[in-house]
Amino acid sequence: MIYRIEPDTLGRLWLTTNHGISVLTPASGIVQTLDRSDGLFNHEYNSGASFADADGLLYLGGTDGLDIVDPRRLPATSPPATPVITGLRVLGGQGPASTVPPESTPEVLYADRVELGYRDRVFQLDMVAMDFTAPNAARLRYRIDGVHDDWVQPHGAQSNVVLSYLPPGEYPLEVQAAGRDGRFGASRRLMLAVQPPPWRHPLAYTAYALLALAMLAWWQLRLGAQAREKRAQIDRLNLTVAERTAALKQANRLLLSSNEQLELATRIDPLTQVSNRRDLQEWLARECPQFIHEVTQPGAAGRCMLFCMIDIDDFKRINDGHGHQVGDEVLVEVARRLRQVCRERDILVRWGGEEFLLLMRDAHLQDAAGLAERIRRSIADTVVTLANGHDLAITVSIGLAPWPLSTRWPSMGDWEQSVRLADLGLYAAKAAGKNAWVGVVPGPRLDRSNLQSLLGGAVPEQLAPGSVEVLHSTASPPRFLRD
Repeated sequence: MIYRIEPDTLGRLWLTTNHGISVLTPASGIVQTLDRSDGLFNHEYNSGASFADADGLLYLGGTDGLDIVDPRRLPATSPPATPVITGLRVLGGQGPASTVPPESTPEVLYADRVELGYRDRVFQLDMVAMDFTAPNAARLRYRIDGVHDDWVQPHGAQSNVVLSYLPPGEYPLEVQAAGRDGRFGASRRLMLAVQPPPWRHPLAYTAYALLALAMLAWWQLRLGAQAREKRAQIDRLNLTVAERTAALKQANRLLLSSNEQLELATRIDPLTQVSNRRDLQEWLARECPQFIHEVTQPGAAGRCMLFCMIDIDDFKRINDGHGHQVGDEVLVEVARRLRQVCRERDILVRWGGEEFLLLMRDAHLQDAAGLAERIRRSIADTVVTLANGHDLAITVSIGLAPWPLSTRWPSMGDWEQSVRLADLGLYAAKAAGKNAWVGVVPGPRLDRSNLQSLLGGAVPEQLAPGSVEVLHSTASPPRFLRD
């Protein structure tokens, strides 16, 4: 407990406590302790009982009287104490192999290295911090590499360290001492070398290795005959296993190839090599949930999946006039040209007969007319050169419809209803003269009621004006109501 803080003329603070006087130098943080061993009368001081006179002397009142102190006689720092290793004693396990006598103080006092035998299992080190100017203030700390992770700081100026059952090796001991000001000085070092027992000596390990090699050689000679006798059997067995493994691998490859071909056959139209309806179903099951999430995000207005129903015009005339072989050639060529229109994430499906469904995953309503015209021209602008060398001009009619039909109500209507609308547009294009495209897209005034009517089977003429917009390449607006 601090009772009084009295500054001196040297810038230090004198703190009277219940355990003598502590002198603090604020600039360096050094604290020096004074007690009765330094000539003080008091061990405990009184609160507020101190003052400094004009000559700089300090008057400090305590329970046993008055102490008069001249601060100038106390240096700013004190010399560090001297660390001394005073003794090393073997406490247990000493025997014929010990190299340390029971009392080895003279040897350890000046030695830099001490050898300990493998029988010296328990031993004690004695250390002391020597400071003749302030013996009661001396402090000690030590550490042993391989034993301590940090400094061990015992209470007081003396310490006895007992070590037991150290593994063989070298253990550097480092001891430091501090004087009155608490600053530790130079280290006293001593190397503790614990010798291994004879059976763990490097020469012993060499002997073990030689013995093991000799036993191994003897064992190899003993087993050599048996190994050679069995080797032929093993070689024959390995050859048989290798032959059967190769046959099994070949069978697995054939099975895998057959499975792949079967899987491909169930997904791909064999004639045109485009997807079939099963592949479309799995594609939609995978893509539709993600696409609905995308179109409900801000800034997705106008985005849609665009369903393009494509039908080859007058295909029955081609089959009847040129034969089914030519009809197949036309189907293959149309599929090839449509694949060139497809983008990476689109899917082309042979819907049935001469009909194809091209589904553009990420389209925009404002681009629908341009996409439809591009599809139409990819077929109509170039004749089909048949295998017999003749050229045949063909055209297609196209119906368009988006999904979802309205991004305001994306959950209303499924993709099959968009296919129905695209099919409705296809028939309108056929009725308008063929070689054309007709699309049904949401109009600016489409409301929930009209959308439900459209999904329920109503045609554009039956809806309120502005509910839907009919895109077309025909000379006159197409009709959906049939007479």
